[in-house]
Amino acid sequence: MNTETYLEEARVAHRKIVEAAAYLREAAGPFADTPRRRAIEAVAADAEKLALDLEGHMQEVLRGLWQGE
Repeated sequence: MNTETYLEEARVAHRKIVEAAAYLREAAGPFADTPRRRAIEAVAADAEKLALDLEGHMQEVLRGLWQGE
């Protein structure tokens, strides 16, 4: 897989993860402070962290391209 393809697929995955986290946050709304809501919010938080990690990795790849690595 070339770098351009990787970055495009990573961007798509990042967008989908962010959308899923937002959907989960919205889905947790109707539940009061219950174990179910806390569980849904925990999964949303994990998804947001995954999105941040993926974003960081994409930035590392782009820096490497700029530096000719």
